[in-house]
Amino acid sequence: MATQKLIFKVEENTLMVMAEVRPEEITEYSKPYICCEIQAYLDKIAENMYAAKFRWNQMAKANLDLSFLNVKSESTKFRVQGDNRFAMVDPLPNNFLISDAGMSQSENSYVINEDLGSQRVTVFKGAACRTHLTKCVIIYMPDGENVGNLVHNSIVSHIDLSHFVFVGIHNSIVESNSTRIEELLFGFAPQRFSAFMKFVTSDLRKKIEGDEHPAHRFSAGYSNGGAWALDALIENPNLFDGAIAMSPAQWVLRSNEMLTDKTIFIGAGLLEPNFYEAAQSYSAALKMHGVEVNEIYVPSGHGMNTWLNIWNSALISLQPVHSQ
Repeated sequence: MATQKLIFKVEENTLMVMAEVRPEEITEYSKPYICCEIQAYLDKIAENMYAAKFRWNQMAKANLDLSFLNVKSESTKFRVQGDNRFAMVDPLPNNFLISDAGMSQSENSYVINEDLGSQRVTVFKGAACRTHLTKCVIIYMPDGENVGNLVHNSIVSHIDLSHFVFVGIHNSIVESNSTRIEELLFGFAPQRFSAFMKFVTSDLRKKIEGDEHPAHRFSAGYSNGGAWALDALIENPNLFDGAIAMSPAQWVLRSNEMLTDKTIFIGAGLLEPNFYEAAQSYSAALKMHGVEVNEIYVPSGHGMNTWLNIWNSALISLQPVHSQ
């Protein structure tokens, strides 16, 4: 495929990319930088021309959304779709599509404490959950900025969300990147981690659920949020029935207790080797503790194309539980 400035194609195990870029279009550094499911600089091959080859033994099956981070141009975003069995993200969430599916959407801000400030929270309720929650599956997720994107894409994939409630916690209003890591990853800042965990599992839960008891309650998240989702389950086994961990980041199983009544959906992209290997390691440890583990691995990288397929797989598996 090609535009005036971009040519790319897959041949067997190789993705070849060539771009025409003038010096004034490069915003930083000296060469175009491709992102994000593959990350690398292109090398200069001629005046204003840059190219690179990326090899992987399953590249013909890869599903990738790529662009250039440091190039001012409208023609340097492109998609590679090699395996139609896996969904690829529709990048523009449509609130009309969500409302047409009978879902409600609300947003509020809640104060955690003086140190962490306020958290903006978006809640999506399926048609059967708008009045009562007793027959619903509630999913709490710290990656609030993309909950709407995931919900939209699940509807596009024709998944019935009528018995789901999705609670997305956005970044702190006073947040820096380091603050978010401290909230989500155990061991970086214990007080911040504990405060955020308490906010979600106690304060926020009571505001969302009131005196009702949902049919099932899951934690969910991707990358650092995926690690948090696992910790939320391990620390609160009487609260959560399971977790959806998408490319979970640094995580160590900190419990010796058996978790025989828990279900975890976990996975990663085949093009994010560190996360892929970690997910397999976490899965083995969880199985040894009696967890029902559902593993989903996707021919994509560290991004929404991977996470959507793990997410959709979890929602489909949970359907029979609440649709009876």
